[in-house]
Amino acid sequence: MLLAYYSKAYAGQHIFDGLKITDEDNRDSYLKHLNRYDVIYLDMNSLRVKYSEYAKDEALQVKGVTAFADYLKYAIIEDLKENADYAVVIGKSRKAGKKRPDCSIEGSMRIYQRKIYPDYGRVGSGFPGLPE
Repeated sequence: MLLAYYSKAYAGQHIFDGLKITDEDNRDSYLKHLNRYDVIYLDMNSLRVKYSEYAKDEALQVKGVTAFADYLKYAIIEDLKENADYAVVIGKSRKAGKKRPDCSIEGSMRIYQRKIYPDYGRVGSGFPGLPE
């Protein structure tokens, strides 16, 4: 449901028809955030299967990517590189994809969010989960 509501890539308005969120009292807030954001979808079951295959085949392995958490970060960064906007930001980041304590996918996303959405994370910025 979160993907259908927030994601730019999903036009699922019809699944909310008749629900309380679309009532007149909620309509402005509902429309304000409907299908407006880039959303990362993670299917942990298929990732687990892919990691299992990755761990068994040395030809697929990448230096420094040995644990599932490392693989998860690696897989997310590789998927983000397929999007031109993210690829530019990730390509400029010295830390993105590196196995270092001060580097994370969250840090890479914050870099992107600041470039694309300068008000991201500021109170009153209109982003979901933040006070208006």
